[in-house]
Amino acid sequence: MATQNSTYRLEHGRIGSKLQPAPISSTRETAQYIADMILELRNLAKAAQLKSVQGLLEVTYYEAFSMAHKVEVPAGEVERLDEIGMDARRAQGGV
Repeated sequence: MATQNSTYRLEHGRIGSKLQPAPISSTRETAQYIADMILELRNLAKAAQLKSVQGLLEVTYYEAFSMAHKVEVPAGEVERLDEIGMDARRAQGGV
């Protein structure tokens, strides 16, 4: 069971109602919750030897996990790295 993200709670209603996650303010928290749920489904598919389902769930898990742990590049950092690269090439006599 996915217990890493305690922000999500399943709210139970009357008979016939669906389980729905409590609202989350962060896209990253939502992506982590999805990754946790998909990982459980993937483990079930693996235990049942449903290889094609397992493979699809693994791809889905990695996509959700990567969104949950996405690293934002600070503004101007790419240009700064390009300048450092140009300086390095000039130092080697390449440009």
